[in-house]
Parts: sequence; structure tokens; C-alpha cells
Amino acid sequence: MTGNIQHTFRQSVVCSICSVPLPLETSRTDEHGKGVHEQCYVRRTISQLRAPSSIQLPENWFDSIMTRLQRKFGGIDNN
Repeated sequence: MTGNIQHTFRQSVVCSICSVPLPLETSRTDEHGKGVHEQCYVRRTISQLRAPSSIQLPENWFDSIMTRLQRKFGGIDNN
């Protein structure tokens, strides 16, 4: 078959985070099995770790803990 131009069909894969085409040779997968750029995955993971915590401690949390410890170990008389 000389003279024929073979057309190869490659399914376009895009990063599930940034939606930019993803070369299959360098692609990675996330925890859901979707294709991602390594940099996108790392950036998203770090940003999730840095997200503010939903746990809010009262302003006097240290005093509260110390009082409970002192009561438990006999440092404060409960009368």
C-alpha cells in the first residue's frame, strides 16, 4: 500500500481539573480514575490541605482544658 496516507485516530483526553488536552504519554490519573496533569493534581491536593478548618475552638479553649485536667487530677477543689 504505497502512497496511502494512514490517518491515525486518537481520542482526545482532557485533564479533569483544567480541561486542557492531555498527552497520553505523560498523563496521570486521579483517585476517580480520570486523566489529570500531574501539576494540576498536586496543586489541587495542596490547596485542599490548606483549606481553613471547619473546626472552631472557643477563645478560652486552653483555660477550659487546664481546668478539666486540674479537676481530674485533684488540682482544684470542686466545692
